[in-house]
This record gives sequence, structure tokens and C-alpha cells, in this order.
Amino acid sequence: SPDNHGGLRLTAATLAAASKYPATAYKNPYKKNGVYQDDLEDFAAIYQALGIPPRGDSGQAWQRHPLSYLMEAADDICYLIVDIEDAYQIRQIEHRTAWELLADLAGDMADSDRLAAMESKSDQLAYLRAKAIGRLVHETVAVFQESEAALLAGARDAPLLKTIPSIDKLAALRAYAEKYIYISRPVVEVQIAGHRVLTGLMQTYCQAIANTHGRDHHARADQMILALLP
Repeated sequence: SPDNHGGLRLTAATLAAASKYPATAYKNPYKKNGVYQDDLEDFAAIYQALGIPPRGDSGQAWQRHPLSYLMEAADDICYLIVDIEDAYQIRQIEHRTAWELLADLAGDMADSDRLAAMESKSDQLAYLRAKAIGRLVHETVAVFQESEAALLAGARDAPLLKTIPSIDKLAALRAYAEKYIYISRPVVEVQIAGHRVLTGLMQTYCQAIANTHGRDHHARADQMILALLP
């Protein structure tokens, strides 16, 4: 908001470009919602200032900023590729498997002689990771340039990665990660632990609020719990 003199003071264009899902949960046309009701007025002002039209008839959703497609692609590329390298580092997958997955994406961008001269397996994978990301970035930029008119008109919904030449290789990489990395035992154990912690905290806070609501006398335990709330 122009009246808010604190924070990073980001421009409307920057905020919109960083919003992959510019909609609330109400009649949401996207797969997720990225706008809370508390921020609805600010988002409306941002998209109005940029001349980006609403999407649908809810009054709570807008077309995506063209640059948000690039941000989405960069996010997907980096996380997916780095997840393969990380999986090797924590011994979820073998070096040969990680090599083959990354080399398939890197293609002819990787220098085989330079790669063979590297003694460290970690260095080899880091090199292949960089080349794989480089290839996907080049392809994504080309699709973005080809789709510029459609993006500016709000006529494209598909992510940029859906139409790059390496889409099949990227899909195979994603399928492997979902089957062998994201649901591996160490990963699932951490997720379960996190779920238990969050669930326990919510139950504790809600019970403390219920115990103290409308009462003059508060139990010591409830007071200590509520003191942690911002």
C-alpha cells in the first residue's frame, strides 16, 4: 500500500510477478489460492494499477502477470533438479542413477571430456546439475518469447514448462522423484513428525484460548501458552 512506509516497499509489478495464484479460495480458477481475505483490497489495488483484468466473476481473482510464469518455471526447474542432487548427497539414490537422470536433461550442453576429468562424484553431479538447469532455462526463455503476445493478453494458462522441447525428459525426472525420493522413508518420517508437531501446537493453543475466553481467572498453564502468541 502507498500509505505503508515500512517493509521492502516493493512495486506493484514486483508483487504481481511474484504471485503465482492471484486469487482467494472463493471461486478460485487456479489449482491453489495465493490471496488472503485480509490482503484482498491491496491485491485489487495492485492489479488495477497494472491494468491486469480480473479473472472470472468472483471479484477475487485476476489474470496472472506475464513474469509470474517465468518465476513459476524457475521455481519448478531449480527445486526438481536440485532434489535429484540432494537425494544423492543423503544417499537416497545411487550416483549412477543421479548421473543418468541429470545427463539426460543436460544433453549436448555437457562437455563429456571435462566431466570425465572430474574425480569427485559430487563435482560431476554439480556440473550436470548446472548444465541441466541451463538447458531448461534456455528452452523456457524461448517459449516465453514465443508466447509473449498470449501472456500479455491473458490468453495462456499453461505453465511455460508444459511446452518446452524437453517436457518428456522433465516429466520422467518428476515421475522418478515422486516415486523414489519424495515418499522415501526418511522424507515421510520428517513429514509425519512435522504434522504431529503442528497438530499438537494447534490443539494446545486452541484449548488455551477456549479455557480463557470470557473468564477473569486464567490457569497458569494457559497464561504461559498464550504468552507465546504474537
